Amino acid sequence: MLTLVTGATGTLGRRLIPRILERGDQLRVLVRPDSDISMLPEGDIDILDGDVTDADDVMEAVKNCNSVFHLAGLFKEWVPEQRLFFDVNVGGTVNILEAAKLHNAERVVCVGSATTCGQKFGETGDEATVHRGWFFTNYERSKWEAEQMVVEAAEAGVPVTMVCPSLIFGPGDLAHSGPRIADALNRTVTASIRSPAGYVYIDDVVEGLLAAEARGKSGEKYILNGINITRLEFLKTAAEIAGVKATISDAAPWQYRVLVGIDSVKRIFTRGKPVLTKEALKATLHGACYDSSKASRELGIKFTSLETGLDETIEWLYQEGLIELPEDVLPEREEEVDGERTKGQTGGDNGE
Repeated sequence: MLTLVTGATGTLGRRLIPRILERGDQLRVLVRPDSDISMLPEGDIDILDGDVTDADDVMEAVKNCNSVFHLAGLFKEWVPEQRLFFDVNVGGTVNILEAAKLHNAERVVCVGSATTCGQKFGETGDEATVHRGWFFTNYERSKWEAEQMVVEAAEAGVPVTMVCPSLIFGPGDLAHSGPRIADALNRTVTASIRSPAGYVYIDDVVEGLLAAEARGKSGEKYILNGINITRLEFLKTAAEIAGVKATISDAAPWQYRVLVGIDSVKRIFTRGKPVLTKEALKATLHGACYDSSKASRELGIKFTSLETGLDETIEWLYQEGLIELPEDVLPEREEEVDGERTKGQTGGDNGE
């Protein structure tokens, strides 16, 4: 079976690709010419240079593929040219769907975003939530518009399913929650906000992608969310697990508004990247909780506990030299890691 993955060098792609190779698929990836392909694992991989925003590149990539995982997307709080959100997130998805229809792909799985639920303040979003009718950011709007394209394509006969993760964290993540965890443990960040957010462990998203390919219903979307917790408590839990005595205070909304205001004035002269945009702040203060029971029920997803996920994340950050840990917790952590390695070598039935 020939499987295509877009966004292969991204956070999710690097975790998904080994799983696809393990099951024996022929693998093709569509990557931009400037992508760091050294991140790809060793194996027989057909690497095509191209961009999801180029319809011809996508047509060539999808040709003869049985299955398509569309992971490529623009996930940022801010970019200088806001139209890029729509070029990549909407245009790229349309190109994938049109190519899949023309080449009769057997299965397409697209990565969306839980933000497309668009729940009102205080609500918990799920797949049936009626959108509030307005958007905080162009990222949110672009992912919502891409989702509408998926629905239309499914109605036209394309066998496409969508998974919509909340805030991703885990080993390998330096694009989502990883930098915030590292900053908190390195005491670079000393304050957070008590607004609710949904978090999901990265490997649970990978499981969701594979389960959606195997068991997902065409035209359906599945929210992937492991836990609802405030942003403040998320970072405090990470510090506790790491054994770091970080003082992460509860910042008031007005303090963030002042920060954004000062930063906006500074950027008039520097033209630099904003520390936090007004739109992103409004979205953060609004908060977002999600119900992923549909994914558990229909896809069979069992979500990793926050403590286990954070422990794995902290270990990865430490091994990569991105954080420092107190000397008194290192022997215990190294002993745990060595124990897990020994267990994996002697007790696993992995066919090796």
